[in-house]
Amino acid sequence: MSQDLTDREIRTRFETMTVANGVAHVAMSEKLDKILEQTTKTNGKVLRLQEWKSYLVGAWAVVTLFVIPLVLYVNAVESNYLDKQIQQIKGDVKGLLDKF
Repeated sequence: MSQDLTDREIRTRFETMTVANGVAHVAMSEKLDKILEQTTKTNGKVLRLQEWKSYLVGAWAVVTLFVIPLVLYVNAVESNYLDKQIQQIKGDVKGLLDKF
């Protein structure tokens, strides 16, 4: 075999490399399309999770800033009311016992 290649051999090798390059390019494009599709799905899932996180943070803020102080206030008011009722009942019972 000689070191010199004929024009026909060069063209054949070039055409073979061109076809192989085209096949590799198609395969790479298909893989990139699959990656893009999966990335789009993942980004959509992440966006939905971020929306839920925002809702939960908002709900936590409402509970922390409004509901808990309201419950504590109502509890304090009820406790004061119950203390007054207990004192009144004690006074009524003492008054009844003093009559006997």
